[in-house]
Amino acid sequence: MSEDRLETQADKAVIDKETAEENQTQERPEESRTQERPLYTEQVVEKFSMKHKKMSKRRLLLLGTGCVAVVLIVVLLLLKPILLPWLSRKVSAETSDIKIESDKFPDAATPTTAKDSGSSQVDISEASSDSEGNMNYDTLLRGLQENVGNIEKSMVLVDHTRDSISDYLSVSESGTDSKTAGVVIGKSSFMYVILTELSAIEDINSIVIKFPSGAQVDGAFLGSSASAGIALVSVPQAMLTSEEKSQIEPISLGNSYKVKQGSMVLTYGRVHGENDSVDYGMITSVSDLSMVDNDCAEIKTNISHSADDFAFLFNGDGNLIGISETENTSMFSYLGISDLKLMISQICNGRGSLYFGIKGQNVTKDLAGEYSLPEGIYVSSVEYNSPAYTAGIQPGDVIVSLEDAEVTTLRGFHERLYKYSKGQTVPVVVKRLGKGVYSDLQFNVVLSEEPKEVKE
Repeated sequence: MSEDRLETQADKAVIDKETAEENQTQERPEESRTQERPLYTEQVVEKFSMKHKKMSKRRLLLLGTGCVAVVLIVVLLLLKPILLPWLSRKVSAETSDIKIESDKFPDAATPTTAKDSGSSQVDISEASSDSEGNMNYDTLLRGLQENVGNIEKSMVLVDHTRDSISDYLSVSESGTDSKTAGVVIGKSSFMYVILTELSAIEDINSIVIKFPSGAQVDGAFLGSSASAGIALVSVPQAMLTSEEKSQIEPISLGNSYKVKQGSMVLTYGRVHGENDSVDYGMITSVSDLSMVDNDCAEIKTNISHSADDFAFLFNGDGNLIGISETENTSMFSYLGISDLKLMISQICNGRGSLYFGIKGQNVTKDLAGEYSLPEGIYVSSVEYNSPAYTAGIQPGDVIVSLEDAEVTTLRGFHERLYKYSKGQTVPVVVKRLGKGVYSDLQFNVVLSEEPKEVKE
């Protein structure tokens, strides 16, 4: 019994030993594979880590570049109201290729019936009457229509926002309209120059020019004249397509010195409270209007005027001869374009509107003899804090010369003034009454740019 038990235990021990040896034999390859796997796994993990680091660097670089671009765009948008006008003035001052020819004021011997030369448009006054002088209204209307078609190529709307689909679908209950009229008066190698109403754009941060083609382009403020109530805006040609540019034609500036009472005229702009509107009528009177540092022709018509209207006056040839005054009157009256050309040219080419600071009256030879005054420009008022005021010129003085050049009329004074630039010192000789005798006095006047507000 004991021997059988011993044999059984011995057999069991042998079996257990053999089983253990087989298990060890089978486990060795697995252990080998298990030992080799870390080596293989290490290599894969190492390669993946290097690739991941490279991708991370690229992502960080792209993210950083994107952030810088976003910041630059935001800064440019914030600085746009400052940079765009500055760049426009700087570039226009450097190129100065917009030329506006000034008109010579006719003397008493010069006939005022002469027409502007070089016109390719219809003269309404000639086309509207037959050989016996009878008015032909059909011919008149056809001539007006042809001129309107030519003029509208120069007309634009000036606004402070772009139109959206909601603007076309919605109907304004208030009836107010932020847009005003503008006209393209010049074209340089890189920009168009637009003449418009100062009061409509002086308090806005952005200017949008809307062309008849539908193009809407940001404009830059070039300069203004508070005394005339006008402003000039530039538009880069690069912002318009070739097709859009082909539909724009700068208007011809006429000679307002040649207009006469009874002439047929056309007005285009914001008329009777509506933009892009047209009306026609007749010149009822032409007289001189005293302005700061100048005399200007005031052209009155029988065309009815509504509050907030602003329009331009065109003669029978379709040339621009006047800019409507901003005063609220029942009939349109206009400032003659010829008296504004020097100032407009100065602003177009980046030099601003010059400012001396007086209002005056011409002392002709007849007036001088009648009132015992010296010939020249009688100073009726001096603008407060103006260059003339600062230099010491007073009401009652008679200006006789600017830097040895004799001046006898305000228009001659204005023309002489624009031979200088802002910041220049101009020797001015006046005659001042003292103890019953006029004595010569000289003042050195430092010219400046016209301020935003000028007391009229």
